Amino acid sequence: MKRSFWPAFNSILFSSLILLTLPQHSSASSETKEVEMITLAQVPYGFLTSKGENKGVFYEILNEIISVSKIGNSHQLIPFKRVVARMKAKQNFCTIAANDDENKSLFDLVEPIGFKLSAGILPGPNIDLNDYSKLKGLRIAVPLGAYISEKFNKDNNLLKVTSSKYTNAIKMLKSSRVDAVAGAIPALMYISKTQSIEQTYFGKPLLLKSYDVYLLCSHDLQTETRHILKKTLIELKSKGKIQQILDSYFKQTIGQ
Repeated sequence: MKRSFWPAFNSILFSSLILLTLPQHSSASSETKEVEMITLAQVPYGFLTSKGENKGVFYEILNEIISVSKIGNSHQLIPFKRVVARMKAKQNFCTIAANDDENKSLFDLVEPIGFKLSAGILPGPNIDLNDYSKLKGLRIAVPLGAYISEKFNKDNNLLKVTSSKYTNAIKMLKSSRVDAVAGAIPALMYISKTQSIEQTYFGKPLLLKSYDVYLLCSHDLQTETRHILKKTLIELKSKGKIQQILDSYFKQTIGQ
């Protein structure tokens, strides 16, 4: 996912300016440093509920990291275009996203969260994708920012229809406006459940690549800050807290 977050992660970068205060108990200095903690505003990574609450699998994981590390005192969701703008401005920030080819070149991969994101193509009814050649002639919705694989993203011979969000892409598939949707398969299946679509509705998906999901930060992040964030995430994983959040969104989904 192109900045799939962004998977497809598909995928996957993300929150507003926060003052960073290093905790005294971690041999940290008393210096403060401006750094952004951001989550991509994309279901199911980060989204606003009907009750006006921020939720999302990566949003909640990052909140746990912030709470335990005491690094950061605010956390907001950022639309994809604003994420790109912050990247171009070379601003300091951390996020949770897949280690796709672009992210690996742009960010410091601090620590994996312990989850692999399968990116590929999810087809509609009666369409089984046994190999890549089966994509020819299909209308494929591609959510903005979805990174599937280098081959797919650069393939101009396929019929790709751009969609602003994963949710819109699923709605396009349900209304037969497209034949398939590209992206992170677990994310697409989560969204399908929110749209009351059963897994049996879909044909066999084509899995093109699997990405590890990481806590990513800017390369010039303060060394001590990076150490605390890494240590915090390792501790949260060992206690099972990260897996608990992941299971609440992605358990028993296609491609996992």
